[in-house]
Amino acid sequence: MSKKIVITGCCGFIGRHLMKRCLDDGHTVIGYDDYSTTDQKTLDAGLLRHIKFYYYDIGKMKVTSLAKQIDGADAFFHLAAKARVQPSFDNIPLYDLTNVHGTTIALEACRVAGLNNFIFAGSSSVYGNKTTPSKESDTPNPTSPYAMQKLVAENYIKFYSEHFGLKGKILRYFNVYGNYMTSEGQYMQALQTFLNQKYDGVPFTICGDGEQRRDFTNIDDVIEANMLASNYNEFGVFNIGTGTTYSINELCDMIGGKEYHRRNLPARNEPNFVCADNSLAKKCLGWTPKINLSGWINQML
Repeated sequence: MSKKIVITGCCGFIGRHLMKRCLDDGHTVIGYDDYSTTDQKTLDAGLLRHIKFYYYDIGKMKVTSLAKQIDGADAFFHLAAKARVQPSFDNIPLYDLTNVHGTTIALEACRVAGLNNFIFAGSSSVYGNKTTPSKESDTPNPTSPYAMQKLVAENYIKFYSEHFGLKGKILRYFNVYGNYMTSEGQYMQALQTFLNQKYDGVPFTICGDGEQRRDFTNIDDVIEANMLASNYNEFGVFNIGTGTTYSINELCDMIGGKEYHRRNLPARNEPNFVCADNSLAKKCLGWTPKINLSGWINQML
């Protein structure tokens, strides 16, 4: 059945894939983006011709205007955010405007419009430093402005769910990768950085000793989790990760081989171990990750 779908951050990495999936499924899409994290060279602008698109910064929108525009919608996917941990240290107020204030605007607009189906792009960064797979019941321990803002946004969603009947679904993403990742600038991920360096024939640049481990989750699996969450009719917090980790050194081995030259840079302020316990998403959403990292890399190479 065709639905009316709202997507903030529709031109970003995840939003672009979600927008295409919704259109492919026959849904009507209302999209919002300010192009702040969009790689214009790879943005499929053709998609925007098939949706109702608004060029807006969610943190500066008026609640009444947004509520009017989304009236009658069936689901609200809130992906708009200033992303990435490291850049968030450089401009905390700007990040807060989008990541916290923008979320409260989205929530209040949904309340005014009577739209209760709210799916939020959360982050595994709220867990902080861990030595075991993260569970949704674990006490959060954010270690960056970005992680703190994501946690505050989660608390607002929980508040709206408890007091205003919002069916908020918080999806904590773990190291999302895939086609059309940002390929330049401060939002580029390590995986794309290494692919670029291999293509250019220059050494891999590794922060620290490269033994930090990550749970890499493919974008197609993430989109499937979003679609399943939109059909879940209760409040919930879910880890969206594979439950398998690879070290940064192992990632380099997959892309360049064990003999490819590497250059170690100073360590950054980041967790040493990031891994999802995804059993709750499997149980409640019926979600199971299907795409293998090494297979995807081999295909790309």
